[in-house]
Parts: sequence; structure tokens; C-alpha cells
Amino acid sequence: AGPSLPPSPPSSRCGSPRRSTTSPVLPSQAARYTNVGSTLPPSTTPSQLPPLDTPQYPPDYEISRNMADITWPAVLAALSSVLTRTQDEALVQLILKAQQSFVFSSGALKLATPRDAFLTSLCKTSLPPNYNMMITMLETETVIVPSNKNIQAVKTLLNIAHS
Repeated sequence: AGPSLPPSPPSSRCGSPRRSTTSPVLPSQAARYTNVGSTLPPSTTPSQLPPLDTPQYPPDYEISRNMADITWPAVLAALSSVLTRTQDEALVQLILKAQQSFVFSSGALKLATPRDAFLTSLCKTSLPPNYNMMITMLETETVIVPSNKNIQAVKTLLNIAHS
């Protein structure tokens, strides 16, 4: 007799509410994966990678490049959506680190469009809320106060520029 297959999961009935199988990451859990008090360290930078014409690149380079090229819009949309809604510092740092890593990866894979899109998103995050409206109201004595999220985004941009 051949190997038996595991039983398939029970199908959901029509009209029954679907339950989520994932649980949200709590701030206390997210803090385990990041050092909130430090600036974001750069991951592998494009200057540390060999030039594309050297044989040191793995043979699946094109697969990686195509995957990044196909997935970047969804990744950017998901990260940006969570980033605009959260005030949790640990989660903000995780998202900014992910964006920084995608910028480096896009640069290493010579994908200019995703790299520029992630940089633009970081630039927008670095501006305080209602920044455009505040610029037009500069004649009145409006004080522009950046949030911690804005400051962390600027630090991430500086880390990228420094690498």
C-alpha cells in the first residue's frame, strides 16, 4: 500500500463567518524583534555587493529580480498602509527597516522603479501630517512639530544615503 495522504481540512459552510487563522502582533511581541532605542542599522548595502557582470551572482539572480519586480507594489502598499495607521514605535521601526531593506535589494537587483517608489514613500513619511496645509499657512505663526515616526523616517533615509 502507498503512503496515505493527510485528511483535508473541513470545508466551510456557505454563509458561515470565516475566522482568521492569524493573530495580530502585539507591541510587546514586536519589541522582541527590534531594538527600539537604536537607529536602524543598514543591512547589506549595494556597495558591499559584487558588480552584476561578475560570476559571483547566483544562477537564480533573474528569478529573484523577477520576484522583486512583481511583488514590490503589494509589499509597498501593505507596509505603507500599516505605517500610516500605527503609532507603535517598535512596529514603525520594523516597517522602516523592511522598506530600507527593499531599497537596498532593489538597488542591488538594478530595479529603479521599486527603489524610487520606496524612497518616495519614506520621504512622504518623513513629513509631518498636513505639511502642505501648514506651508500655505506660514504667514500665521504655525509651529511644525514632527512626530517620532517622521524623525525615524528621516533617520532611515539618512542610513540609506550613508550606505
